[in-house]
This record gives sequence, structure tokens and C-alpha cells, in this order.
Amino acid sequence: YTRSEPYEWKLNAFSDYNPEIAGHEQSKNRAGPFPVQVKLVKVVKESDSVATFRFLAPRPVQFLPGQYASFDFHVAELGDFTRTWTLSETTNSATRGDVTLEISVKRKPGGVVSNWLHDKAELGFEVTLTGIGGDLSPFIDKDEVPKKIALISGGVGITPMMAIVRGLRAFRNDADVLFAHSERHEKDRPFVRELDRRGSTDEHLRIIRTVSDSTESLVDNRVRGRITKQLLEPELGGDPSSWTVYLCGPDRFMLEVSKALVEIGVPSKNLNTEAFNF
Repeated sequence: YTRSEPYEWKLNAFSDYNPEIAGHEQSKNRAGPFPVQVKLVKVVKESDSVATFRFLAPRPVQFLPGQYASFDFHVAELGDFTRTWTLSETTNSATRGDVTLEISVKRKPGGVVSNWLHDKAELGFEVTLTGIGGDLSPFIDKDEVPKKIALISGGVGITPMMAIVRGLRAFRNDADVLFAHSERHEKDRPFVRELDRRGSTDEHLRIIRTVSDSTESLVDNRVRGRITKQLLEPELGGDPSSWTVYLCGPDRFMLEVSKALVEIGVPSKNLNTEAFNF
């Protein structure tokens, strides 16, 4: 990951898996709110390649929609690993935190821990939560939540966007939200039923879903191709400068979409990005 930042961003020299986040240094010194042992209590299959893992903490952990968490794993047959994933669920309280945390993990070729979670993790397994970080969130460093929010993602970059849209509605915020998500293959698309439900019941939420594979059959109003300027421009209305954008996905995806948004008229200062490898 990198931290959220404006359009003229650069990738920091972090590991693909382990960014530096607040709390991790504290955990090494056994100070502050971390570390805390959390227990796996539920697993939900979201798509052919993505599953959600719910962990239970012994006390409330403070986080905001869009942030990520870092974990230290000790797996007997594999060894010790530190991994970081976005928290895909919102907290029940923006001030008190929550005792449950959810991560939605994509199976990755060669991914040691991600594949172990999918294949072998059992309920009751404990892992060490070492910190919470990230500021890809409309609830951080703002006097008020923006009135118009575009959540744009590619692949498993959808996870912070789900946390944000869940948080907006859980905190009873009725901001206009454009939710645009691109997958290469429909079978890998997570959260389909929830987004269908939200799209049919939330008058302030518009959803665009694209499939980039050129041979795949389209279902349920999916759009062929990538998320482009031509696709976004009519959705942002007559005043694109009024939108705040949160963008997450592969590097090339973010560069192309950021360029398109600036050309449409979204100020670069309104673009917030987070990148990670897939």
C-alpha cells in the first residue's frame, strides 16, 4: 500500500505486503493500544477468488472506513509473516470503535498467507493485530464529509470502497455516491448481492460495473471494457469540480483513471489514491 495522497503521487518504497503504519512500532515496544490478539470467527466466500475473514477482538479497536490493518501471523507449517489488508467493513462507532474487524482477501498466485487463509484457516485461529493506518477515507482530516463522492476501484481495490459506502450509510450520511468498479472476469467480482441491494434501495447511490475481458458474456447491465473518461464524464454531472474521488487499484488503472478525471474537470486536489499489488 501507499498512503492516500493527491493525484501527483509517488509510490513509497514499502514492501508489497507491509507498509509502515501507525501502531506497528508501538507493538514492538508493547505500548499503546497494540498489539491485540484477534480470533477468526467467520469466513464468507465473496467470489471465486475473494473471501471475507471476520476477526473478534477482546476490546474495541478504533478505525474508520477505508483504513487498513496490519497483522503478525504465526503459522506452524509456514513460519512468521506480517501482512496488511484493508478493513472492508465499517466500524459500529466512529468514536468508540468495534470489537469485530473484517478483511476481504483475494487469492493470489504464490501468495503464501492469502492462500493459506483461503485453504486452511480454521475458526478460532488467532493472529496479532499490530496497528491501524491509512487515510483513504472521507472521515479523516475533513471538517465535514463531502456531499459528492466517487468511489472508483479495480480488482480487490474494491475493499476500501465497500467500507466507505457501508460507513456513509451506517453513519446516516446521504452524500451522493458514484460507485464504479472494474473486474477482468465477472466470476472474481465480490459483494455482488450487497451492491445489487444497495443500488436498488439507495436513491443517492449509482453503480457502474465493467468487465475488461473482451470475450466474456455480459450480465446485469455490466459494461464492456475499462473505466474511461467517456464512461465517467456523464456520471459526474455538470460540475465535476464538486466531486471528491477515492481511487484504488493497480498502478496502471489508477494512472489512467486519474488522468481521465483531471481531463473531465475534477481538481487534482480532490483525488485520493491508494495503491497495492494484486
